[in-house]
Amino acid sequence: MFRNKRISRAAFIKSSLVLGGATALAACNLPAPAPTALTPSAATHTTGAEDRAYWLATLQKIVDPVLNNLAQGTLKAKMPLQTRPGLAGERGLVTHLEAVGRLLAGIAPWLELSALSGSEEELRKRYASLATVAITTILDPQSPDYIDFIAGRQNIVDSAYLAHAMLRAPNALWKALSPLTQKRLITSLKATRVLEPYINNWLLFNGMIEAFLYWVKEDWDRTRMDNALHQHETWYKGDGVYGDGLSSTGITTTAMSSIRCCWTSSQQYPAWIPHMLKCKPENYRAHSVMLSFRNG
Repeated sequence: MFRNKRISRAAFIKSSLVLGGATALAACNLPAPAPTALTPSAATHTTGAEDRAYWLATLQKIVDPVLNNLAQGTLKAKMPLQTRPGLAGERGLVTHLEAVGRLLAGIAPWLELSALSGSEEELRKRYASLATVAITTILDPQSPDYIDFIAGRQNIVDSAYLAHAMLRAPNALWKALSPLTQKRLITSLKATRVLEPYINNWLLFNGMIEAFLYWVKEDWDRTRMDNALHQHETWYKGDGVYGDGLSSTGITTTAMSSIRCCWTSSQQYPAWIPHMLKCKPENYRAHSVMLSFRNG
């Protein structure tokens, strides 16, 4: 059963590459990665240009299945659902936002670059355009790929990833959206407040959503931000390590990224700092964050 589902998902990725973007790198005159780049050995030496070509080819494999299908309104119809037995119904409600939110959060810094030129810039512009189409599509109630942000609890996490993408690429993503799509995104993110997070790093995903709402000068819920930061202060283990809830011994890298997101957002609004955040990036140590919360 699982083997068939994995084959189906692989077929989905391959077909998306063929239909939507297998020739994207060639069309942009980007060199294909060397075959050995897929399985480098200790003796393999590549140039910076070869490394970047491999990264861009890998990015294409990740991006095309999602964004090309969203552009065609076929993501829900073609994307296979891979899950444990008995969870198909639940996962079917949230898996598509997971694909979109995490993808865009990951590529957002690259989409926001302004110093690229030539073939890579052409590829960046193509994906930036597809990304805005994708966001518009999932927020359009008339689209077959419309996503209900409150269909499942997991959407707290992936709504936050989508909000994080906006913060990471304000020009390439947020400002590129139409006023109607911006309004729909704000409404959808606010709607997730009815979903109850687990008492762990999920509290910080709530905080990421509120950080975005503050950034766009919308009504935001300070209590959610305060609670997330205060709880993580109480879960401090020592030596720069935070617990992921009462029973956990160490914070996840995702949660640390959430804290950094909130800190980065606060830099644009100094009024936040005395009341909210004393967390500085230079306090990161061994991939941990030193966070000191003050109520002001």
